[in-house]
Amino acid sequence: MKKILNILFICTLAIFIGGSVAFAQTTNPNPKNTPPNLTPAQKEMMKTALEKAKAEAKLMKEQGKFGFEQQREVAKQKIENLKAQIKTEKDATKAKIAETRITSREQALQKFDTAIEKFNASKEKIKAKIEQLKSNGITGSTANSQIIVADGRIIEARAKITEINTLLAESINELSKENRTKIKQLSQDIQDLVRNAYQILGEATTALRTEVQNKLSTTKAIPPTEETKQ
Repeated sequence: MKKILNILFICTLAIFIGGSVAFAQTTNPNPKNTPPNLTPAQKEMMKTALEKAKAEAKLMKEQGKFGFEQQREVAKQKIENLKAQIKTEKDATKAKIAETRITSREQALQKFDTAIEKFNASKEKIKAKIEQLKSNGITGSTANSQIIVADGRIIEARAKITEINTLLAESINELSKENRTKIKQLSQDIQDLVRNAYQILGEATTALRTEVQNKLSTTKAIPPTEETKQ
């Protein structure tokens, strides 16, 4: 959690610097139609902040992904063991109830997996667009910073999914009232985190679109030279 907060702070700092420059460009238009540049100190600060955030986010993502996938595989194996246990139940009614219970648990776990996969697909589309636009002078720095923040939300969601995995794969018995309450709260937390992650991706898309529009406006504002007229 401390690492996530550190990353969020770094990203906020980078966004703040970029936002300050954008505000300055809006309120103080350059009469020569050339966009004002960052000061060397601002450039260095933004570069350092983004590089640090990206490095820490990459490390956390790799560690979190490994831990999440490992725990998910453990949960899947436990579910399979529970299925095998059900087959040994001689009472057909009890076996049917247990089988239905395990199936619903599998579906719940799959729902979480699908939510994460959809988020990752949406995120990769934005990142691919940023890469595509780099050749046109688009940095995507603000959008990338927001993607890092969104990834932080997903890391938190995955930690809570792991907790649910553990609770659902414990046994074929009905969940205790305490565990049902805990799972309900965890599920709500996961939904909130994923929803927030998507909102931040939307902000990243908006930031990228704004950067493109600003680039186009700047390009159009530059008067043609004699060379370009020819």
